[in-house]
Amino acid sequence: MVSRDMTVRVRWISKTGGRFLEEKTEGTLGDRAYYRLGVLGFSPIDRRYEWTTFDSVTPTAMTYRGAPVSDKTSVLSIPGEFTDPGVLGPDYLGETIPMRTVITVRSKNRHTFDLYFTPPGQPERLVDRVVYTRKL
Repeated sequence: MVSRDMTVRVRWISKTGGRFLEEKTEGTLGDRAYYRLGVLGFSPIDRRYEWTTFDSVTPTAMTYRGAPVSDKTSVLSIPGEFTDPGVLGPDYLGETIPMRTVITVRSKNRHTFDLYFTPPGQPERLVDRVVYTRKL
């Protein structure tokens, strides 16, 4: 499924001292309206990136916590898990599904978010790729 009408607005949340980045995504996915609110931050205590999203498809928060990092990187791999509300089909309803978001900063004006799921007994698979291009 490809959507070409998504709009993403990103801003630093100033009331947090600029430590968290808010991402709001809106558009159409298939024939339905889509909305996602994401918050990305870096925990200086744990030295890791953390990413939490709330969207119009999954009725639960999707929370990811990366491994500790020591250097700046242009690729962030942040694992997590969620309880499947049926997005992977009826066989996985209620199952805990490992997931991973990979954020790749390709340039100042372009980056990608790749979302992977690992259903029980199956290999990890790419389920979503979002290409962000800055509107100049």
